[in-house]
Amino acid sequence: KKKWEDAKGEYEHYLGEIYGKDIDALGELGEIYSHLAQLSDTEKKKDEYYNKAIRQFEKSLDHQKQNPFHQIRIAENLIKLKKDKKALESRFADNFGSPLFPILADMYLAEGDLSRARKVCEVGLEHDLTNTDGKFVLARVAIAEEKFSAAEKLLKRVVDENHSHFNALRMLIKLEFQLKRSP
Repeated sequence: KKKWEDAKGEYEHYLGEIYGKDIDALGELGEIYSHLAQLSDTEKKKDEYYNKAIRQFEKSLDHQKQNPFHQIRIAENLIKLKKDKKALESRFADNFGSPLFPILADMYLAEGDLSRARKVCEVGLEHDLTNTDGKFVLARVAIAEEKFSAAEKLLKRVVDENHSHFNALRMLIKLEFQLKRSP
């Protein structure tokens, strides 16, 4: 067991040296940490590696704001890690501007807890106004609350700020037809 721990430590250090200098590879390092978490033999080690994976994915999202395809891949990895809502809530409490806040808000929305979903989005957006996914989830909350004009404004901002946000564009077109406006 000791040899495995030593080898894992060296491997982790080596990967950190290589990937820490390459912005595009930060997400790959997050994937490696999530695999190490799955292989860990104790809950403490598992949590430690999951937290490292989340931090790497967050760094990757922060550095890749202009690359929507990379963000989608990283978001998919974060969604895999989101199984533990308590861990996401803890990460959000530590950093309100974390790129994870839309995922937490989306979880609350899926559970039907609209007030919590709204609050997470509002607080997250106070700390990171550029997060279009947060605005998108907030628009979905507004639709669930039947506040269609507010949702329309948010969706227009999302599409203006990120022309590649096809889900927002699709939702905006549907909403404008529903409101009998031309898209």
